[in-house]
Amino acid sequence: MRAGDLGRSPGTATLFNRAISCSMANGSVGRNSARGVTRSRWGKIRTMRHIWIKTNLLTLWLLTCVLPVSGGQESEIDSFPDFLQTDAGAALPRGGNMFCGPVAASNSLMWLRDRGYSRLAPNTGDARADQLAVIQELAEPPFMNTAAKDGTTPGPFLRGIRNFITAKGYQTRRLEYRGLESVRVAGVQTYEVPPDMSFMCSGRTGNACGWLHVQYGNFVGNLQEFQCVSAHWLTLVGFGEDSQRRRFLIVHDSSPRAGKGFAHNYLHLQAIKEATIVAKRYTHSAAGCCLITDGLALKHNTKDALVDGCVVLELQ
Repeated sequence: MRAGDLGRSPGTATLFNRAISCSMANGSVGRNSARGVTRSRWGKIRTMRHIWIKTNLLTLWLLTCVLPVSGGQESEIDSFPDFLQTDAGAALPRGGNMFCGPVAASNSLMWLRDRGYSRLAPNTGDARADQLAVIQELAEPPFMNTAAKDGTTPGPFLRGIRNFITAKGYQTRRLEYRGLESVRVAGVQTYEVPPDMSFMCSGRTGNACGWLHVQYGNFVGNLQEFQCVSAHWLTLVGFGEDSQRRRFLIVHDSSPRAGKGFAHNYLHLQAIKEATIVAKRYTHSAAGCCLITDGLALKHNTKDALVDGCVVLELQ
């Protein structure tokens, strides 16, 4: 399990259900044990009641604090792979450090393969080898042409997805990008606007897939300017709403910063009202962009991260 922040573990719903079951089991044991016992056993009963109370308090905490998943997505989010881009066995160029784009895309393409789009990936029975084949193909020049220095920027990412889907014999019902970087790709709807929460959530509605483009950086100048340090792609696997009715996104992060095992990352976001973002390829108002306030492992030399782009794919 990857180390990280609260809730970053596979099967949160499983944890919740186990807590409920544990509470019910301990509760019934405590009640049944109290029948017809002698005073000599009151110490044991008090201990059992203490356990029962603590367990129910845990259940209450889970009910109010653990991030629930909406729309019956509990099993869906566990169905998405979470490939580690720096996996030594994968032997990707430069140790995979620049391969977040192909890896993030491959997580979703593998998921789609198992939902009827069988030509998107091999199916040899070795899921890891099958996904690695997809990653390597996506990184090639006809598709994303992932660069050793700059990785995969939004333009090549979109062209790669479009060309890959076509090469596999499928058609897109929707391939849309919303982001601050100006991108023009034939056959893709592109809008130079910050992606809002509704658009991002649409990337995990039905059989749609989504990917987030995140900028790591730091606010300077009395928080009026966000200076980008580096960018990263995340796989969108679900969304939900917490006890305070705050919506959140669930993503898979291929970076080793998030740990080396399977895990879900629960991102809370907050819209930026006023600031300027200074990135490598553009300078733009950050108003309307979503600042990630919780749930993402940051780069060592950065204090903040924001979503400056999102891609949504839906196949016919």
